[in-house]
Order: sequence, then C-alpha cells, then structure tokens
Amino acid sequence: MWCLIALPIFEVHPINDPVKLGWEALVKIEHYHVPASKILNAEK
Repeated sequence: MWCLIALPIFEVHPINDPVKLGWEALVKIEHYHVPASKILNAEK
C-alpha cells in the first residue's frame, strides 16, 4: 500500500548580487597570530 504525503514545493530564486541582501554579522571571530620564535623563546 502506498501513502502519498503532501511535500512543500520549493522555489529557486537566483541572487545576482548577494551584497544587496544587507547581511548582519551573527558572530565575530577574532584572529590572533604569534610567531613561532615567540613561542620557542617563552620557554627560556
């Protein structure tokens, strides 16, 4: 026996310029850099 389920039909809308969407940052990630020499010299 087969049961048919009503599935939503999705539409695809291509976006030519995503900058115009007004993006909002959800999470800001901070990046840090330490040279290897500073790590190696920290032992001394």
